[in-house]
Amino acid sequence: MHRVPDIHCPYCHGKGYILRPPSGKKNLLNLEICQCVEKYCECEKQYPYLIHEYKTGTTRVCVCKNTRETVKKIQKTFQNSHIPGKYIYSRLDSFQTDFSDDPGIRTSLLAAYDMAINYLENYSQISLENRSGLYIYGPTGTGKTMLASLILNEIIYEYQIPSLYINITRDFFNPIRATFNTENAMYGKGEEIYNKIAQSDVLVIDDFGVQADSEWEKRTLYDLINSRYESMKPTIITSNEEPRKWKDLFNGRIFSRLEEMTNPIFIESLDFRTRFNKHPVP
Repeated sequence: MHRVPDIHCPYCHGKGYILRPPSGKKNLLNLEICQCVEKYCECEKQYPYLIHEYKTGTTRVCVCKNTRETVKKIQKTFQNSHIPGKYIYSRLDSFQTDFSDDPGIRTSLLAAYDMAINYLENYSQISLENRSGLYIYGPTGTGKTMLASLILNEIIYEYQIPSLYINITRDFFNPIRATFNTENAMYGKGEEIYNKIAQSDVLVIDDFGVQADSEWEKRTLYDLINSRYESMKPTIITSNEEPRKWKDLFNGRIFSRLEEMTNPIFIESLDFRTRFNKHPVP
């Protein structure tokens, strides 16, 4: 019997599904079962993807079952990731590296892109010893959030690993702080919020360093970073500040963890938000 998906298929390259760019008003992932699977499907795309042989009274699994279940898993993982809407589902090759004529900026963007490619190519072998995450830093508006989101998209698409994007203030400190309020619906559930984030298989922490650095924030931030460090879970961080900025934060313990668990990627670029403006404000 033909085994699907076809590893020699020029469209899906053995995955069995194809990612189409989102279209229309709704930004929905458009995953399609590849023709190399569809042409052998006998279940008419009906769950649970089984075929009943009336002559023999037996039931067998349709060749499309594994592929269709993988597609559903990818869709669910994306839905739970909280990746910003303008970046979700986009592939890494949409990261622009050639919009500037400045050779220094082009080199910086190409280097960041190459490091992201290398990270993804070696993702299955990631361990604490080879630094399991990334620390993406540079000036405001240089594409740090975009690059981190695109990397997360690729991890979900390729590996179907539960992943989570958070803004450090909006999605971490503020929700946990709100649970201290007795009138809040989430009162007393700070640990639940914390654990969901800390235990995510892959985590993007965006805007690291914008916190006010109260003693509670320092301790909570250290606990999060230390938890990720000890569990060896990949963590991708974006920040306007270079890593050594945190040498004095929480007695240097946060910096030491970041140094061990991430590889730095510096992005030097024109502001992505003004590059289409013919007369940007100085």
